[in-house]
Amino acid sequence: MRIRLLLAYIGTNYHGWQLQAEEEPKTIQGILERVLKKLSQESLRVTGSGRTDAGVHATGQVAHITLSNSHRFPALARSLNALLPPDIRVLGAKPCREDFHARFDAVDKTYTYRFWTEERFLPPHKAAFTWNCGTLDVASMQRALAFFLGRHDFASLQNKGTDVASSIRELLDGRITALPNEPFFPPYSPEIELTVRADGFLKQMVRNLAGILWAVGKKQLTPEHAAEILAMKAREKNPCRTAPPEGLSLVHVRYGTKEDDEW
Repeated sequence: MRIRLLLAYIGTNYHGWQLQAEEEPKTIQGILERVLKKLSQESLRVTGSGRTDAGVHATGQVAHITLSNSHRFPALARSLNALLPPDIRVLGAKPCREDFHARFDAVDKTYTYRFWTEERFLPPHKAAFTWNCGTLDVASMQRALAFFLGRHDFASLQNKGTDVASSIRELLDGRITALPNEPFFPPYSPEIELTVRADGFLKQMVRNLAGILWAVGKKQLTPEHAAEILAMKAREKNPCRTAPPEGLSLVHVRYGTKEDDEW
């Protein structure tokens, strides 16, 4: 029986999603497989829709497992949550078609990246979830983001470490919005959220995009420089830093059918 899982986690204490040869430092996949083995008495592989990096979060990671004993399915999510650490939660567990694949069947994925723009303070409860970078020229960042929309070779935004057949991806949607201020805080410069949706992402592509937008927002580059960096098609020619992981979250994976998307 194949089961589809919807997962949320805080990535701060983990060395990313992917299982390591040695489970130290610990990974999300490694923790899940260890708990599943305890519950099912069998070694199960948890296949995720994508590999989030160390320190990156998720509110909508999708994964699949295959159980040899279907009687172990009832209350699976509740049983897993009882044994998992509190910073990893199973939001849903649902039987799916036997050939469902969390990674290869995905149609598109959505990530968010958050920038904290208030110079005076960063609330402690936000420290692990936003880049504390101070004042940004958001209008210029929005103009720069427009150059990345559509189908392009994103090699300038691809860090080394994962072999792929092609670095061409289609950025289907991209927007920058200001999040509402918290009601009991004094007035402050808004937290800014970048949302991007694409048919696929290269290694640290969103963090490199955020790094370019940060440089534009800090007026180190013009929006037109962002277009030039994209056209270079080489990460070593991109002068911008890779944005830190704490601002990044995988928020949604879409499969394009009611059967695969409904929870």
